[in-house]
Amino acid sequence: NKYWVFDGYHSSITSYDFGDDHGPGGEDHSDGIVRRYVPGEVKRVPGVVSHMELDHSSHLLYIADPGNHRIATLDISSGTVGASLPIQENYDGTFQNRVDRAVLSTLIETSDFGYSDPSGLALHEDTLYVAGNDSATIYAFSLSGELIDWMVTDAAEGGLMGLAFNSSGHLFYVDV
Repeated sequence: NKYWVFDGYHSSITSYDFGDDHGPGGEDHSDGIVRRYVPGEVKRVPGVVSHMELDHSSHLLYIADPGNHRIATLDISSGTVGASLPIQENYDGTFQNRVDRAVLSTLIETSDFGYSDPSGLALHEDTLYVAGNDSATIYAFSLSGELIDWMVTDAAEGGLMGLAFNSSGHLFYVDV
């Protein structure tokens, strides 16, 4: 029941651990724990999705950060729990804290590859696939940030959004 969210309102990456599953329509999250990472260090672009992919083996969260024109990584095992968040920033009556000194790094400067707004991400077999929202191109990168290959889609400029692999290993993309 733990989820990672690109919180565009607070320009942060936020983890929500809702404790027990409350079932469909359940809205009592008072057993939840919310941690806000790297406030002010990521930036949303209205109308562009900001996907994230967690690599459980490395504890790295890969982040499409379109407002900063990059793919970033957050080491989710880094940082220490800091101060409680002010009550006006508290959602659902959950216990909320800031995480101090979490390590956020830039893996890929998207302008180095001719586009600025990354959107969808998909992690598959040690390759990170990135949707270039403004270029209508899907890029394949090694986990160290080296470009492996790319494919231009027939999506309109600004239309390429999410990416996902199905159980057969086929890559699908969303064209708004």
